[in-house]
Amino acid sequence: MSLECGFKKSIAKRCEDNKVSFDDIRFKFQKVLDNKLNFVGMEILIDPQQLDERSTKQLYESAIFDKQFYLNQLSCINHFFLRGEFFSQMKSREGYLFVNVERSVLCDSDIMLLLSQLNKTVNRFAFKLVIEITERQICIGCNLVQLAFKEIKEKGIYIAADDYDYIQGDFRLAELMSGLYDFVKVDCPRDELELGLLKKLTKSRVRNKKIIIERVETLESLDYISEEEFFGCQGFLFDRGSLI
Repeated sequence: MSLECGFKKSIAKRCEDNKVSFDDIRFKFQKVLDNKLNFVGMEILIDPQQLDERSTKQLYESAIFDKQFYLNQLSCINHFFLRGEFFSQMKSREGYLFVNVERSVLCDSDIMLLLSQLNKTVNRFAFKLVIEITERQICIGCNLVQLAFKEIKEKGIYIAADDYDYIQGDFRLAELMSGLYDFVKVDCPRDELELGLLKKLTKSRVRNKKIIIERVETLESLDYISEEEFFGCQGFLFDRGSLI
């Protein structure tokens, strides 16, 4: 597959505007825990500590749409697993690995090949690969992306909806209802109103999908999730992340 769709020019322009050196971008992992605080997986995050404010802004506006960013990211994660340093410290050596990917790069054959290679690597360590599709509305309805989703599923790779907006509504609702997503990641509710909306989502929309509550950062936030059924939670309250 190649990047041959109506979004190609706009994506290419974003990439041209990028001034961030990919060699300066570092990654970290943050643990995902269940409601008993047992390890169930980890997410790979960008660590912006090496970048100044301007570079960080460019990173999220343009670099994350660049093919080279994902080639570097996926290769870095693959080497991290193969080194095996992380697993020597783990009591449980199995779980899910969550990796953010923009849907706009899924029609690139090199990216798809690296995803397949990474999946094989993490499977060797009893991990399962989960591709997090972000909330950015790019390449919606593209046939090439739909084919990529099908290929990802056929390879045994899971798909998650990242930052699903259960408060204002989310454009990925149709994809959610179609069964595309195996996981749904949402922000931690901040009050009773948001908690009610999250309950509505879990009862009417998600059901058999695995809910992961993100950005759990304070003890107070636990009041809104402690009685809820969810697959996992993550945030600075539990883990600020470790460099890979």
